[in-house]
Amino acid sequence: QTQQLFDIFRSPSNLGVIVMQKRYQVFVSSTFNDLQEERRMVFDAIIRKKCFPVGMESFPSLTRDSLGYIKEIIDESDFFLVLLGGRYGDSADENGVSFTELEYLYALEKSKPIIPLICATGKTRETETRKGIKSTSSPDLSSQSSKNLTDGNLGLGTI
Repeated sequence: QTQQLFDIFRSPSNLGVIVMQKRYQVFVSSTFNDLQEERRMVFDAIIRKKCFPVGMESFPSLTRDSLGYIKEIIDESDFFLVLLGGRYGDSADENGVSFTELEYLYALEKSKPIIPLICATGKTRETETRKGIKSTSSPDLSSQSSKNLTDGNLGLGTI
């Protein structure tokens, strides 16, 4: 049986028999503690589309020195999905720039297709910014019980 498998690969005329489908890897970037449920829904939707989600859940413990590792994962990913909520996130560098923003800027630099998703709870939430200025907003993107997170590239649809 093993020999038959090797024979398929040896003969160029047999290669047309094997059809391999590309599975896309999607890097998911966001703050974590405030968007755990939304991240889970996004991961589930990506998996339902037969793609591979990757994010901080699969990273080793992160420190400020971890950005090199994160950049490698972004490099290996086909898409960059950024999930935005009400928090700016923890600072990753001496300028107070968050991991999420640094990841986003790196994905831009590498010309990765970027999928932005904005998450809202339907109630006003205080929004942090890099300079510490607080603003309030009340975008309601999800009037139903399920979040409406849509994307044209992967067709995530309603999550």
